[in-house]
Amino acid sequence: ELGGKRLFLHAAQLRVPLPDGQVLELEAPVDEMWQRSLERLND
Repeated sequence: ELGGKRLFLHAAQLRVPLPDGQVLELEAPVDEMWQRSLERLND
């Protein structure tokens, strides 16, 4: 088991075009639990 009880769905970056022509850019690094789970998957 990887230690988590949630879906493995994450977007590190999102770019959303806005109606006025600008682009909303969002970033969300993975949290510590996610990072540990990813490291275990890579072993």
